[in-house]
Amino acid sequence: MTLLLLLSCSPVAHDAGDTFTLFDKWVQLDKYFQDMCFYLDSETHNVSIYEEGEKEIEVKDWDWQYYPPELLVVDDRNLTVYSNYPCWELEAYGQKSQICKCVITIPS
Repeated sequence: MTLLLLLSCSPVAHDAGDTFTLFDKWVQLDKYFQDMCFYLDSETHNVSIYEEGEKEIEVKDWDWQYYPPELLVVDDRNLTVYSNYPCWELEAYGQKSQICKCVITIPS
């Protein structure tokens, strides 16, 4: 579960401020864990998870690092991520998924 949860990184430059990054934003997978959103914190390098219907956000002590242009390492797992504007593509362990902005309402 860890590997598919943390899929992301780095800003993508597009016209008129249309920039989507996986850092410091809530993101969601299209195929796996569709009822969950993930947040990669660029200050602490921890991952927060929110599951739809829950009352609290869970902060995981999963260290993550991004190595441009396509390597994201989360909790010692290598993930390949690349921009497919307006989302990101993730490849890990022979599986592919798309990562986009979270559409679940996150409690404040």
